[in-house]
Amino acid sequence: VDLQNYNIKARVFVPDTKDFFEKVLHVYRNYKEALKKGRKASYRIRTNFTWKKAAKRMAQIIESHYYEREGNGNLPIQESADRGDHGARLEHCEV
Repeated sequence: VDLQNYNIKARVFVPDTKDFFEKVLHVYRNYKEALKKGRKASYRIRTNFTWKKAAKRMAQIIESHYYEREGNGNLPIQESADRGDHGARLEHCEV
């Protein structure tokens, strides 16, 4: 795709159909192996990428940036696991 006439700077992905076909064929010919890999990946995603973990990580990021900016430890982050809610929540933050 030529985007030069539109003054757009972008990278365009052009799929390699031959490579894609070879990968699909490999899965078809090695279905048990692909199924095993898929199940393993599914477990990893369901275990490591939960909303609770994402919320905790976001709270850590916000807290660390706040401490860098403010230079104090007055940003109370309460773990919401005690409340039966998902992740951590900022209880109070004066900006």
